[in-house]
Amino acid sequence: MANETQKDFNEKEENLKLTQIYKSLVDGTYVATPEAQRSLMMQLLNTKITQIEAKTRYKKYIHYTLRIGILVLSSISSIVLGLKLDHCNWVKIASNTALILTSMVTFLSSLAIFWDIETYWIRLKIMLNKLKRLRYEYTFEAVEGGKLSDKEIIPYLEKFIAIQSDEYWENYFDSIKKD
Repeated sequence: MANETQKDFNEKEENLKLTQIYKSLVDGTYVATPEAQRSLMMQLLNTKITQIEAKTRYKKYIHYTLRIGILVLSSISSIVLGLKLDHCNWVKIASNTALILTSMVTFLSSLAIFWDIETYWIRLKIMLNKLKRLRYEYTFEAVEGGKLSDKEIIPYLEKFIAIQSDEYWENYFDSIKKD
């Protein structure tokens, strides 16, 4: 899916816009018109997409940092163990250094498995793509059909909610409850 929201939409600004709509609902100043509902639906999509994009980028960064860190430390420990130097008590230094490096590799590998960051990142990416696809469908329908009625917006809201209910942690906790 395209990355247009990364360039044109700011997460804080989109959150602020949605918060202002919520405040106007609480204050009683919100005017519920079909245009306002269409605008609210688009704002919900834009806000959630910017939030998920930020999470996806962060999880991707963590995933690659862990993987690359493990590779680098493993490579360095192999090199340290493979070097055959004759000075400075190298054998003792090399074995201690390799021990530290392999311990760090073990820790980072265990951390990556414990967090299951790759699965979480992929699930966020899938959710992001579904939200973007829904926004494309919604925008196309709004432009092609002219103005969506109240009843025509409801299926989009239901899809929006269904996409979010596919969150990683909700499924994780549901699987724990079944066990």
